[in-house]
Amino acid sequence: TLPTLLLTIFDLCITMSALAWERLGVASPTRTLARPKSVPTPARGNQEIINDMFYKDYLNAARKHKYTCCVLREKLDSLDENKDKAKYKSLLLNLYYLSGYIIECIVKYGIYDLIGYPKDKAVSELEQKGLTYKNNIKHHRFERYTEQLNKRMSGAIPLVDGHKKDIEKKVIQLYKEWDAEVRYSYDLGKNEKHHYIAFYEYAEKIFEMIINNVRG
Repeated sequence: TLPTLLLTIFDLCITMSALAWERLGVASPTRTLARPKSVPTPARGNQEIINDMFYKDYLNAARKHKYTCCVLREKLDSLDENKDKAKYKSLLLNLYYLSGYIIECIVKYGIYDLIGYPKDKAVSELEQKGLTYKNNIKHHRFERYTEQLNKRMSGAIPLVDGHKKDIEKKVIQLYKEWDAEVRYSYDLGKNEKHHYIAFYEYAEKIFEMIINNVRG
């Protein structure tokens, strides 16, 4: 739609302007024109671009992706893979992409919650010994921050805690390879439907386990 297109163009202009000012080593005067408070802007490369986002926004994002993945799963079950190959493949890859975001967002929410981070403080201000927004949270790759959750949460968390007993190797590989960049992928490789479905189901389990073990 036109409003969506205009908003996308606006975001792109703001991002490009901010990058230009960043290269000059000064704060961007367009900061005040960014999207409303507490809304994350699109990712760039393998890092997040954050306005004044609060850690509960990670929970909201995880829930949003969880609902979307549920619909994708239902749609996949209703399609004939042989008749709708292109559509089927696209939905399967999107399920993988968004399932990874369920894990990323809920793990980051869990970390902030378990360290007792103030709910009204921007996530980008996290600066503790061995745990910072810049070095850990800012990145998408699970290996950059999941250990921070494992240190603070008891109980085995499939995939996240490093213990992968009884988990298929293909699913483990999907976990290791996940990054924001998979949104550009259109290759299933040697993976089959049940590998992606299993990854999604683990994302659901991880969500529930973290929710049941944080302060809230």
